[in-house]
Amino acid sequence: MKKILAAAFAVLLLTSACAALSIGARGSWNLGFGDSSEEEASNNKANGNMGGGAAAYVNFGILKIGSFGFGLQPEVDLNFNNGINYVASASIGKDIANVKTTVTAHTNTIDIPLLLTFDLPVTPAFTIGVGAGPMVSFPFEADNTTTTSGNLLGVSSNGTTNISDIAAVKGNMTFGTALDAHAKFNLGALLRIVLDMRCNIDLTPTEFTQEVKNNTVTTEAFTRRSFNLGLGVEVGL
Repeated sequence: MKKILAAAFAVLLLTSACAALSIGARGSWNLGFGDSSEEEASNNKANGNMGGGAAAYVNFGILKIGSFGFGLQPEVDLNFNNGINYVASASIGKDIANVKTTVTAHTNTIDIPLLLTFDLPVTPAFTIGVGAGPMVSFPFEADNTTTTSGNLLGVSSNGTTNISDIAAVKGNMTFGTALDAHAKFNLGALLRIVLDMRCNIDLTPTEFTQEVKNNTVTTEAFTRRSFNLGLGVEVGL
């Protein structure tokens, strides 16, 4: 009987600790980087793509120890213009070859991370926290543009090839991880403004698949690394 009462009391305490629930939404600005097989060449220079995004999430409070709170936070994020710009140049002699190729590879994606969060109230009106967890991403639009300029064997060239104009470009599902740091400013008992910093790190490459002349061509375009800065609102329930 004592064991049953002790177990019931433990369940009651756990239920009380897990009662916290909040929902939130945010907008974000992102700077996307990446690496690819093309970038491994020493004469290539990679630049970041700038984009934006939006997210909605639910945070389930699963445990509270003193002031420390742990939560489980599933999200649905939209990120636009993920990817990289990289430049490859080659020069052989003065008039033999001097070619510069600029490639822009990017995707728009739906990202679904599942974060384990940790929050620490600093004051009654201010809380800081971190989070981390796995993420799966689904590109719903992809684009790859190549521009070549310069001369080859003394013949000038300047042309642009947009693979999207040739055939539909589809991106694969990717897997990665999300690392998060956030600050929450309480505006009342239930309303909070949230400043969020996020790093999205893909562990599998984004591949572009095109149908060209009845052949399927798959290219590893880049592996995403992005930094997101977001501002949102959160409501406790």
